[in-house]
Formats: sequence, C-alpha cells, structure tokens
Amino acid sequence: MSSLPREQQAPHSGNATRTVCRLPPDVILAIFAQSCTDKRSIYVSTGWVKLRLVSRYWNAVACATPVLWREIDVYRDPSWLTLCLERSQGATLDVALLDSEFPAEAVVRLIFPHAHRLRTLRVDVGIYSPGLSSIVIPQLRVLNMHVLEHLQVTARELEADQTSNDLNLTHSRHPLLHTLNLHRGALSDMQLISNLRVLDISSSSSDLSINQFIAALASSWRLEKLLLHTFLEHLTGWASLSEICQRPATLSCLTTLDVSEYSPAISAAFLTHLRLPASARISIGGVLDPTADEATHSLCSLLPPAPILHEALPVLRGSIRRVTANMWFSHYDVFAFTSASDLQAPDRLSFSLSFDVTRWENRLSRGLSDLRDVFRGSPLTYLQLAGPHTHVDQEHWVGLFTSFPDLDTITLHGEGSIVPFWTALASGLDERHPGDPDAPSPLCPRLKHVVYAGYHDDVDALFAAMLNCLVERAKWGLSLRSLRGLRRQGATTEYKEMADVYASKLRDIVGMVDFSNTRIS
Repeated sequence: MSSLPREQQAPHSGNATRTVCRLPPDVILAIFAQSCTDKRSIYVSTGWVKLRLVSRYWNAVACATPVLWREIDVYRDPSWLTLCLERSQGATLDVALLDSEFPAEAVVRLIFPHAHRLRTLRVDVGIYSPGLSSIVIPQLRVLNMHVLEHLQVTARELEADQTSNDLNLTHSRHPLLHTLNLHRGALSDMQLISNLRVLDISSSSSDLSINQFIAALASSWRLEKLLLHTFLEHLTGWASLSEICQRPATLSCLTTLDVSEYSPAISAAFLTHLRLPASARISIGGVLDPTADEATHSLCSLLPPAPILHEALPVLRGSIRRVTANMWFSHYDVFAFTSASDLQAPDRLSFSLSFDVTRWENRLSRGLSDLRDVFRGSPLTYLQLAGPHTHVDQEHWVGLFTSFPDLDTITLHGEGSIVPFWTALASGLDERHPGDPDAPSPLCPRLKHVVYAGYHDDVDALFAAMLNCLVERAKWGLSLRSLRGLRRQGATTEYKEMADVYASKLRDIVGMVDFSNTRIS
C-alpha cells in the first residue's frame, strides 16, 4: 500500500461501503462542479482534482467525465496538459496560455491540433514567454475555431499601431465568438464586431475607419459591454465623421461603456454618435493637452455638445442624485450615482481627466461650472467636492446652489478659504424679512447636512461667516440637522479654541454640531 502513489492510496482505504462512496454519479459531479466555482484567480480552478482521492469510485467518475478536464491552463508541465486533452475528448475546451516558461513548441504541438474544440482561449504573452508571440500569434491568424466563444489575447510584445499585428479575427472563422478581450493586436472585421456581446480592446490598431466602426456597432444586436482604451485614436476618418455618419448607433442592450482615450475630443465625438440606455454604467476618461487653451480644460470636453448631450446620455436627463467630484493634483474625477441614499451602490456615471497641475490652479472653480453644465436639471441631493478652494468665490457657489436646489447634504474637502461657501448660502437672506411676499427664495431650502474637512485660512472669518449664515437661515426655518468640521491636518490652538466657542453658539440653531475630530498639531 505505501508504495502506491498518494493519488491511488485513497481508493484502497476500505471506505467503499461508506455512504459518500455510494452517491449517484450526478451528485458527485455536482460536488466536483461546486469546487470549480472560484473564479477569483487567473488560473484555472482544479480543486476538484483532490476530490478524486475520496475513493476509487469517485476517481472513476472523474476520469470518465470529459467536461471536468476541459479547463486547462498551460502553466503546468506537458504531461498534465496531455492528460487533460486525452480525458476531455468529446468536450469543448477552455484553455489559458499564460505568461510562463512553458515550451512554446509544445503549445503548437499539443494544443492547436484541438483548435476545433476550443470554446475559450486566453493568451497572455509577456516577459516570461518572449518567444511565444512569434509562434502563437501566427497560428491565431490561420486557425479556424468554429466553436470559440471567448477569446482573450494580451500580446505585450506587439506595438499598438502596427497593422501587421492583425490576428485575422473574422466572423467566418469564429462564428460563435461573443466575448473578445484584445490588448495589442488589431481588429478589422465588421461582422465579427456586430455579433459580439463583449468587446474589450486596448492599445490596438485597426484598418477600419471610425465611420465603419460606428456602423458595426449600429448593426450590433446583443452588445452588452464595450470597453475601449486607446483604440479609437487609431481609427481613420475622424475629419469626415460628422459628414458621413448620419445615423447614430443605438446600443439598446448595453450595460457598460468604458471609453478612455488620450484626446478628450475623440471621446466626445464618438459619444456624439451613440445612443445609450439610461440604465447603462458609463465611464469616460481622457488626458488634457497641456499646450491647449485652458478654456478647453473642462469636463465638457469629454462629452457631446449640449444640444444632444441628454439624447446621447439619457442618464443625465433627471436621473443623477448623488455626485462626488475630486479635483486634486493631476486628476479630475467625477462620479455620479442614481441612488440618493445607498453609499455602497455602484456609480452609474464617471468621468476622469488628467492634466498638468501646474497650469490649472482654478480647477475647482472650473469644476463647479462643469457640474452645472453637465448635471443641469438633475435632482441632486448629495454633493461631495474635494480640491483647492483658493479660486472659488461667492458667485461660483451661488451658481451651484441655484442649479441644484434640492441638495440635502454637502461635503467639502480641501485647502483654502470656504468663507464664500457660507456667504453664498446666506446671500440675500439678511436683506428682507421671511414674511415679506417679495422676499427672495432661500438657496438650497432642503439642505440639512454639511461636512467640511481640510486646512482653512483665516479661522476667525470662517467661523463668523458660518455663524452668520446659519443664524439667517434659521430665521427662515432652514436649520441644519448636522454640522461637522474635520481638521485633516494638524489644527492650531487658535482653531481649536474658536471651534469650541462657536460650537456652543451653533448648538442653539443646529441639531448636531461636531468639531470633536479637530486635532492640534
């Protein structure tokens, strides 16, 4: 017994009479299948292999079930690969050619004769397999994989702008392909694009023009996810896009759109010719040209022009209730949500811009204008802003409050004075009595919660403006339910003392005042 390999010891252990060893084959296969459900790893799950040691019977069931052997990662030795190919006869294959030191010639010799059985193929060519691309890529150009459903190719050695990287992916050669993930390489077959459910392509080239690509999308009948990273810029025909592409592509089944190009203008032009469901999750990114006019450095540079903005992105037509905007350092990120209360809900819309931080000091003030332009008409109830407040004046805040009168919660993070925030919130209230029929309507009458955090100059002016604002709003019956002041950097003794003094005054007009997180440096 002890001389047998470990894998064969369990079947001889005398447990054949136990209940677990007399289960029907379909129950055993269900147990095997359950052990293969962990998809968190990039490697194929082989947890079921250990279950073969339960008994000789369980091992026999496994060996006689081809579908258990169909998932193969070519990261192991050739003997395991050969065994899987033999025992999976009759089943389609899910193969992962991972970046490893596995002999490239063995891939061609062992895997590609089974190309007609490939259902899923993942190819990752990188630093550990520098010669693999010269062997695998040519094979992908000629092999007909008629049952292939999912293809993922990551070819780090290839240059994105070389048309010689075309993998010759065509609908006639891969008629069942519905999921394509392509990093580097090239894609040019319109019919193949039209039949995809998922297209994830990055740093890749194409012989198609932008008009042809949009036409392929327009004829798509089941596209659910579209992820394009530095791909659109490699298409031709941008100059004639508006003249030729008259019919926008309506992607009625789309659930996810992620577009990230170096030029925001490319993303904007592309989105102009799409019509998306209001329920789709949308992410748009770009890089601002530091040599361009600063007037173009805005969120709107990523989006279609105002006349068709809501037509192209209907989620902006009164659906957004919560917005978070971060304008720090070299990034400008905005996340929008349709849920007003669920802070864990996934964002429905996100924008990201990278820029030269040394040339855009007024980014937060420009950001407020962007929010008004992009989300105008949306019933925002929650707004979080992070960035330098140095160039944000009272007029900017008044414009924001006027555009979003339903705000319930405002959270501010950043450095610089937020005195203009408080003066804007109280603007006009001290000029007339609340009983006056001609009195101006208060800004943000539903505002109940304010949080501010960061380093703020002129502490005396800050607290004085805050107290005056809240006193005036209280006269109109607009008292806050909560006010929290968080000092992320070390607070001076002066700030701490004034916070304590003003907290006692504010508690008479605010439901809850909390400056307890203030820390002295």
